[in-house]
Amino acid sequence: MAEIPLKNKIIAWLNGYDYWFQYAGNKLLEDEDVNDALVDTTYQLFKEDYGLKPIEAEREEIAFNEIDIDAAAVVENLQLQLIKEIENVNALAAGQSIPISPNLTIIYGGNGTGKSGYVRLLNNAFSSRGDKQILQNVFAGAATGEPTCKFTFQSTAEPYDITYPLQKANLEFSQYSVFDTHSIRAILEQDNKLDFTPIGFEFFEKVLQLYEAVKAKLYSEIETNRPVNEFEKFFVNDNSIKNAITNLGANSNEEELTVLGTYTEEDAAKLAELITKREELKALDIPKRIAELQKLLSHLAEFISRQQAILDCLKPNDIEHYKLLITSFHKFQELAKQEGINSLEDYNIEGLGSNEWKEFIKASKNYASVIEANRNEITYPADKDNCLFCLQPLTEKETSLINSYWNL
Repeated sequence: MAEIPLKNKIIAWLNGYDYWFQYAGNKLLEDEDVNDALVDTTYQLFKEDYGLKPIEAEREEIAFNEIDIDAAAVVENLQLQLIKEIENVNALAAGQSIPISPNLTIIYGGNGTGKSGYVRLLNNAFSSRGDKQILQNVFAGAATGEPTCKFTFQSTAEPYDITYPLQKANLEFSQYSVFDTHSIRAILEQDNKLDFTPIGFEFFEKVLQLYEAVKAKLYSEIETNRPVNEFEKFFVNDNSIKNAITNLGANSNEEELTVLGTYTEEDAAKLAELITKREELKALDIPKRIAELQKLLSHLAEFISRQQAILDCLKPNDIEHYKLLITSFHKFQELAKQEGINSLEDYNIEGLGSNEWKEFIKASKNYASVIEANRNEITYPADKDNCLFCLQPLTEKETSLINSYWNL
């Protein structure tokens, strides 16, 4: 069983829509471009279908041109054999024909004899990005009609003719692509979209283009006929009243507008209460209070940060470690002092280690500092120094004793 052609599937799809869309879809299926005339007609039919305007004239029945399924199967082994009965194409003689070889066909001749006319004719009839401008015969008057010709095709049956452009919608014209110097330049020099669209799907691109054009006309007409709301400018506060005024239209509820527009004693009391609260808020100088609170908040954040830094150093394990260090420090300090004093017991010093003795040593050290300052910081005791009290020369033993005092 032959596959249903895409065009027939599109027609079946269109039959499920309103008249305006069927009308436009049929025009696009028959290769009509999206032009102003089609947009205007489609828009008028659209308004009629949706009751936006009365139906002005009797509508003609839409006759879709479906493809014969048996004919669709013919294109599988299709060959173009002949171009004939050419009319109104450049300088080509009327009624001229040219056979197409299955391998290679060469057309030659002098300038202006119409060689490019064949290519332009093929570019228009088949899929092509080449030169499609068909010019009149420069050696004759103006053309008397549109360019036409017949193409002879053959599949598995006998050869048959198709007239261009009358039968342009036939599947045969979608089976060939034409390339000329113009299309080659377009391919090599211009940006190309690297995508693939199956033959026949350009219909949907045209539908989208037509839809956007109809939508633009609808929105434009809505804006043109929308009355200017002269009341909206009197309501500046965002509330239910402003919303109702902004959306005034044919569907507005008059009773609701009456309720919104009635100023009651309750409304007056509520307004007075709001005014009183507003004055109270003004008296509070809220911006100043906000600035003060933000400053206080900044101080609190800084205080918390500092406290956290301290707490990070005072974890339970750290506290126990610091306590141990302090205890050890005092222990070693006392031990050092005791050992320093005990080393002086051999000198038989009276009151060794007493407070009075310690004060005596401290005063002696201060006096020695004065002596050192007066003799250019030379340390006391030094060689040949005398005792601070008896002024007798110091021996090595007495010098060692005094240094022991200073180290306590």
